[in-house]
Amino acid sequence: MLRIGLVGVGRGRLLHLVARRPDLRFEAVCDTKFADPARRDSILADLKASGMGFAAAYDSFERFLEHPLDVVMVASPAPCHAAQSIAALEHGRDVICEVPAVMSLDEARDLVRAVRRSGRRYLFAENCCYWGFVRAWSQMIADGRIGTPYYLEGEYVHDVRYLMRDDQGQPTWRASLSPIRYCTHETGPLFDMLQDRAATVTCMTTGSLVQPEFPAPDAGVALVSMQKGAVIKLLACFKNAVEPAYHRYLVFGTRGTLETRTTEAVTFATLGDIPHLQGRVSLPLGTALKGMSAAAGHGGADAAMLNDFVDALIQDRPLPIDVYRGLDYTLPGICATLSAEKGGAPVAIPDPRTFA
Repeated sequence: MLRIGLVGVGRGRLLHLVARRPDLRFEAVCDTKFADPARRDSILADLKASGMGFAAAYDSFERFLEHPLDVVMVASPAPCHAAQSIAALEHGRDVICEVPAVMSLDEARDLVRAVRRSGRRYLFAENCCYWGFVRAWSQMIADGRIGTPYYLEGEYVHDVRYLMRDDQGQPTWRASLSPIRYCTHETGPLFDMLQDRAATVTCMTTGSLVQPEFPAPDAGVALVSMQKGAVIKLLACFKNAVEPAYHRYLVFGTRGTLETRTTEAVTFATLGDIPHLQGRVSLPLGTALKGMSAAAGHGGADAAMLNDFVDALIQDRPLPIDVYRGLDYTLPGICATLSAEKGGAPVAIPDPRTFA
């Protein structure tokens, strides 16, 4: 039986997707909102109705960590991820952390040290790696269906202006976040398709024209060079009035191409391994894995990811996305921000496996 605790009841509500597992026990939940008893009781009632009847609730993270737990899911605001993950590891807990893993290179080094020092397990919750078309493309690339990939694109366009202020009208962490730092939904799937990690990045960002009262740029564009030679273009834009929000992925290979947008359950492909094929074909590949509902959180990815993570922890098997791979996905966004601050100068992306 795995005793799980949750920090952050906003994004953390995705845990209801594994609420029926008999090998999980929901032990404790923590959120600063619980300082208001009425609000706490209302939230706890909602969580219980969704299958998550937590035994204890805390508004103090320090007190929460004293509760007997096996694993902590960190789903708090992004600036808290590193510190709370490190604290949980140092208290002998395994950690499942939402994206992004860290907000700086120093935090990345501290996180790696904490994992090594504690001997505990850290899983990075990049759900887009669990989309059906991502798994299909990865297999097609491994099988040589499009030859050697040499150029890729990943875009994340999502109007989140409504999240720039909290319910008290105060600016949230998103109001000052360069959108390119939130790039793991693109780097995760694309890096996994290539079975590679980034080497360098150059980036340019716009000014803050849409919401000039906030410092966060409207958009960022980065070019990432990979260790094996491929180039990836990343676009992140969080203030564009585009509905619905979408992710777009493109892969150019020496023998073919793959392209999709998550608003469409189809992959457009040109496949050089099919003789006499003229033009591109449409493949019915959406976000959900075969046999899983696309309604199960982010196109089915949340449920697939959480079940895989819990299985890995209980069965003590290799972690699907460990601290090093999670930082492989995260560090390009941090280094891209540094590049933009230097006028687009290339910035080397460190390998977290080499951190002392």
